Amino acid sequence: MYDLLKKYYAKSDPLITIFQHNEDLKNRYYQLKPYLPKEKVERYEDVIIKIIEYHDLGKMNKKFQNKVIGGKRASDEIPHEWLSVAFVNKELKRWLKTFNKNNINFYTLFCYIIANHHTRNKDFSTDILKNTIINDMPKDIAKDTMNTSYDINDDFNYKINEYFDEYFEDLIFFKGILHKCDYSASAGIDVEQKYLGDYNADFLNGLKTKNITLRPFQANAVNLSDKNVILIASTGIGKTEYAMNWANGSKVFYLLGIKIAVNAMYERFKEFFGSNVSLLHGDINYMLVNDIDDIKDFDFKLAKARQFSYPITVATADQLIVSVFKFNGFELHYLTASYSKIIVDEIQSYNPETIACIVVFLQEVSSLGAKFLIMSATIPPFIKKEFEKIAYFEEPQLLDR
Repeated sequence: MYDLLKKYYAKSDPLITIFQHNEDLKNRYYQLKPYLPKEKVERYEDVIIKIIEYHDLGKMNKKFQNKVIGGKRASDEIPHEWLSVAFVNKELKRWLKTFNKNNINFYTLFCYIIANHHTRNKDFSTDILKNTIINDMPKDIAKDTMNTSYDINDDFNYKINEYFDEYFEDLIFFKGILHKCDYSASAGIDVEQKYLGDYNADFLNGLKTKNITLRPFQANAVNLSDKNVILIASTGIGKTEYAMNWANGSKVFYLLGIKIAVNAMYERFKEFFGSNVSLLHGDINYMLVNDIDDIKDFDFKLAKARQFSYPITVATADQLIVSVFKFNGFELHYLTASYSKIIVDEIQSYNPETIACIVVFLQEVSSLGAKFLIMSATIPPFIKKEFEKIAYFEEPQLLDR
């Protein structure tokens, strides 16, 4: 099979073989590995590698190859990821079932992840699937070993959606890894950019440059960096420096509700942490134009920002929180959040619907390993109630006047 993968292409401009694309994904996975739960990696690394190796096997069909090489798209081309599922033979199915637990069927999970690593608005046809396998796959593939009896919607999508709560954590872990590695490999960027320099040294140097002396509550924030925290504090008392100290060098998302406020906070963070900081909101294209040297630099920085690759991302909340609606691909957002710290500033400035989304999102990602900090001068009582069992309530910091 490896020899075949070296003959067929996965990407155009430049042409990259399926074999090389898979190797690029594996390299991204090994970059990502230190951020993931050690015990899950130890148990499931072989499954992760198999997902990477199988996700694009369907690209070997003639119609896809004609499209990649010559730009000719066939109207009856079957999405390659649906065809990739056909390579999951009986032997692999038996091996996957050795990982079954409780109500989790790893064969179903594996096939669902491969079949849905792209978003398609197209009807699945078993007839077209069978015809593609018979007529369009390479002659040297043992077609009699391929599975042609499945239906994407009934066999995999229905089962996952029916038992979504049971599959939730594993979907985020496995499908999130595939999305994150696939997108970053295709964009030619690192899956995670390591912090350039020393975070704490940069923080202290920034304070010195700005002649800021930390107040006791700000200085103590680093001692709470392993907790979810809710801070009620007056405007102008130093919540941003508190948040910087609480972050303590971890991967960070700093979320605000208004683009103007995000732009201002981005500039403030850049003064401390330089090129480690990314901006992300709906007008990022316009903002980046003023911060690049050439078009390649623009594409590179835009891809890194949209794939959450920077150590520090200052963003409008919608860039991360909308994943609470569980659209296809939400797993990348949740996976990245699971090993990050999320700071929500001025939560009272959002409308009630958005606050509800933020609350649910923080509850879910904190159960996966994320830490969050909510800061505001006024925090609605229902938010306190929602987080009373999973957050530390900092002593309120209020000005005398």
